[in-house]
Amino acid sequence: MSLTTEWIGNYIGIRHKLDGEGGSRGPPHVNDAGSPKNETEVGMTEGVERKEQGAGKAGLERAVSDHYGGEALAERILGALEEMGVSPDRVRPADLVPVEELHIGGREATEYLVEKLKLEPSHHLLDVGCGIGGTARHVVERYGCRVTGLDLTPGFVRTAHLLTRVVGFHRKAVFHVGSALSLPYEEAAFDAAVSVHVAMNIRDRGRLYREMGRVLRAGAPVGLFDVTTTGREGLNYPVPWAETPATSHLITPQEMVERLEAAGFEIEETEDRTAFAIDFFRRMFEQAPESPPPLGSHLVMEEGRRKLGNVLAALEQGAIVPFLVVARRR
Repeated sequence: MSLTTEWIGNYIGIRHKLDGEGGSRGPPHVNDAGSPKNETEVGMTEGVERKEQGAGKAGLERAVSDHYGGEALAERILGALEEMGVSPDRVRPADLVPVEELHIGGREATEYLVEKLKLEPSHHLLDVGCGIGGTARHVVERYGCRVTGLDLTPGFVRTAHLLTRVVGFHRKAVFHVGSALSLPYEEAAFDAAVSVHVAMNIRDRGRLYREMGRVLRAGAPVGLFDVTTTGREGLNYPVPWAETPATSHLITPQEMVERLEAAGFEIEETEDRTAFAIDFFRRMFEQAPESPPPLGSHLVMEEGRRKLGNVLAALEQGAIVPFLVVARRR
């Protein structure tokens, strides 16, 4: 048995024991661990109960979740770190960056966006589409505030829980499985929100933004970074967020702004990050080793080089725009 397998086994046993003992309740919208009201924490459990959804929405969400997968991902990541000489009990947040920041621009883009939210230690941030928790752990480390992350993919949420526990941030950041179109939180529960490369899979963008607005307090900021379309041809599949156009729902930058305004947000800043993205991808491909290192995007994304190459080509042809928006709930 490897150290990684033993460590994860021990952690799962501890979590199941703690879950069985119950816990104190916190504020009305979350318990003291940050869980949604009346919802069991799902990070280390296999069965996740979801409310019944409409057939079309449920089908799309299942397809998106299946696309991202994530089963046994924590074991693969910690195993790769072991191969590099880093044991599970000595992992630092910086060790995880190569595998946890897979959106355009990586950690640099995360820092650039989150800085605009002006977070303080007393704040509670919602990360919609949190993936394996990279943005959440960065926020805890850099700003010291609490973070609740939500993602549609159970494997990602399980991995986020484990990696956050490994680096010691589990008292500040928690993660739940759920839909961004039906957020399991009460009104005005959060002081800020962030969402990075999530909306491209969501057809009902207006509902997404209304749900985010519902759970934010009045005046709270939201930071969004998504891929948008220009309407031109040039985007070929597969790409990191979709194997085919069936689960890719891009809108234009102007449509994104309009739907945010219609959902009750005041736009404070927008930015076309195309030049940054092209430079990022060109540098990435130029510096890529012939064979991948133990820890990298290949642990999360199949056919990564092909998918990222399609994104770069679409950027260079002017078919897509990485678009950043900072808005504030009215």
